[in-house]
Amino acid sequence: EKEKSNCLAILVLASMLWATEAIPLFATAMLIPVLVVMLRVLVDHGRPAGAQRLTPQEAAPLIFHAMFSQVIMLLLGGFTIAAALSKHFIAK
Repeated sequence: EKEKSNCLAILVLASMLWATEAIPLFATAMLIPVLVVMLRVLVDHGRPAGAQRLTPQEAAPLIFHAMFSQVIMLLLGGFTIAAALSKHFIAK
């Protein structure tokens, strides 16, 4: 139950930060996975003792593997190259 309230808190915080733009949008997006790990939102239902919250040491690899997968890195690299080409007018 604690993980549900923590997840709701992250959702409300992220929504407020995006709406007010108190910090840049990319910083808000990078803050969310860190908060998910620190607030222990992830639950493992496959454990023998039932659903248990993952420790930060267990949750961090799962979150950051999903966030920095090979496909995501390929897309970010392509966007970065496109932005550099556009900035220096090489794209035209």
